[in-house]
Amino acid sequence: MKTALVIMFLVLLAAATTGLYQVVNHDKILYAEAVRLVKQGSYSEAISIFRDLSGKNFRKTESLVRMGLAYEKEGNIKGSIEIFRQVLSLYPGDDNVRLKLGELYERNREFGLAADMYGEVVKTMPANRAAKVRLARALTAMGRFDEAIDIYRAILGEKS
Repeated sequence: MKTALVIMFLVLLAAATTGLYQVVNHDKILYAEAVRLVKQGSYSEAISIFRDLSGKNFRKTESLVRMGLAYEKEGNIKGSIEIFRQVLSLYPGDDNVRLKLGELYERNREFGLAADMYGEVVKTMPANRAAKVRLARALTAMGRFDEAIDIYRAILGEKS
């Protein structure tokens, strides 16, 4: 009798473990599928999967970043901006996200917002020449030539 109970317990334990393993791996499989879809250019399908995965908090940040990049590749800059704003709200100090948002704002001709993003990066990383150049470029696009010239002069005065 004890042997039968032990065997039944082990069978149930194995079934429960297998079921849980499949649930966890299901999200990993979906994530890999979405990455593959992006590589194939099937951005809408990939975005849908990344949205579902981020909603389940599965690799939330990675899923959001990849979804934002897929929106960008699809040509949906506003969608990409929206996603990268979410990422920035999760990681407010991430200068890489700020740089990406600045780039997206520039592409969307929102030069004031681009300058804000680049300006924040320059504040936290004063030696980042690329951010300074991007800031000057955004200021130039806004017609703020004197500020842009000052930044370019400061860059040229720096030692490489």
